[in-house]
Amino acid sequence: MKFDLAQLTFIETEQSRHKLAVAASDGNLTWGELEAEVDKLVCRLQSLQIPKGHPIIIYGHKEKLFIVAMVACMCLKLPYVPIDTIFPLERLKKIRNILNSSVIIRCETGALETYSVKNLVSYEREFDPIIYIMFTSGSTGKPKGVQITKKAILSYVNWIKQVFPFNSQDCFFNQIPFNFDLSTYEVFSFLTYGASIVTFSRTIINEPDHFISRLAQYSCTVWNSTPSFLSLTFLNGQFNSHTLFSLKKFFLAGEPLTYKVANRLFKKFNGSRLYNSYGPTEACNTSTLVEITAEILRKYSSNLPVGFPKYSTQIHLANTVVENGREIGEIELIGDNVSIGYFANEKLNREKFTLKSGKRCFKTGDYGYFEKDMLFFVGRKDDLIKLHGYRIEIGEIDKAIEEHELVEQSVTVPFTRGIEVAKLVSFIKLNNPEMDTHVVDNINHQLSEKLPYYMVPSGIIVCDDYPYNANHKIDKKALIETYSIFKKINS
Repeated sequence: MKFDLAQLTFIETEQSRHKLAVAASDGNLTWGELEAEVDKLVCRLQSLQIPKGHPIIIYGHKEKLFIVAMVACMCLKLPYVPIDTIFPLERLKKIRNILNSSVIIRCETGALETYSVKNLVSYEREFDPIIYIMFTSGSTGKPKGVQITKKAILSYVNWIKQVFPFNSQDCFFNQIPFNFDLSTYEVFSFLTYGASIVTFSRTIINEPDHFISRLAQYSCTVWNSTPSFLSLTFLNGQFNSHTLFSLKKFFLAGEPLTYKVANRLFKKFNGSRLYNSYGPTEACNTSTLVEITAEILRKYSSNLPVGFPKYSTQIHLANTVVENGREIGEIELIGDNVSIGYFANEKLNREKFTLKSGKRCFKTGDYGYFEKDMLFFVGRKDDLIKLHGYRIEIGEIDKAIEEHELVEQSVTVPFTRGIEVAKLVSFIKLNNPEMDTHVVDNINHQLSEKLPYYMVPSGIIVCDDYPYNANHKIDKKALIETYSIFKKINS
């Protein structure tokens, strides 16, 4: 069996209904059981008389119901909104209010949590329904809901069939929370091929022996993660081809891949295939792909390529400038895979989305250059960064800190290692400097209730005032020097 994303329904294939479909944190499902569980949830949702196009929130972490719920919502043409328990309840409430959603599926308990909503809203699109709405960080403190339609998904899936070396016998490793776009690699791939997916909860990830034994138990064949997660896993002495002989395909995305990480992978998994890719949430996750070979490692050791554009995507470099003989410009993605825009955010949509040659175009804010038709990434132009694969609008952190009654202003600065963001540090000014006792502890506690852990800064420094540059803007380079001095004094 498999799930046809064009028809949004299960179809019979030569593969047995008894073949493993999902191995989750709370149990397994064969393909036959997955279809049966989806049918049950479809009936429960239909009993609520929800209009097509009304967004349904799925809240959980690696449970089998999470995958069941995503598929059930697709069957009913109800946009699903995945939210991992990594997010505090306050953020869940904020997103529900933005959507005016009447249903939350609680994956841990199986409950359908319903809300009385005036003027129940439907966002039905008859010819191109919204499949999911994925919320990312927002610079104003308000999360942004990226709307991805069926047409965009099919553009992605048809590309997978052409260039990805997958088949129905593959078993996909999944540790990325389902509310991050990188997880769509394995979710849509296992559904398309009638393959298997194995989820790894945070608890399992933090238990090295259990982690390795689960990879081996299910003979996982496909690895998908950020380079930083892969690098962290290298610390486990059992993470190699001798222990995990079935693991042969590695797909990395979400942040820059370095020569060091790629070279180390080949040493640990001799004969494996490594792919690097690039693409934002607004373009259905992935827009480029390249296999990293020994030849590419030798030739581009200082900055590895992120790949060739997929067949249905055009990549345009806007406002180019010549640096070191290269034409560097802002990456614009054009094609059916591009989002129809942010949910209920017309102002930002006008800034970031446009039409080119009759196709949707997204201005990424990323900068890059081409060499022999391969795209190379060089950095961003604004305060949107990626830390360990997580996409973060720095402004959202500052907004959360400034909600503290003693904070007058916050400036959060990313500390980089090459083009990779290593950590975040926030510099704050107090409205009453005499009241700074325990203020940092209080802020950290407050942030833990408002933001996911990866958005909480590594350090918070209290400043009397900020340094300014010649343009009368806060000098972030000087703040970095201030932090270095602070660390020396307190070391």
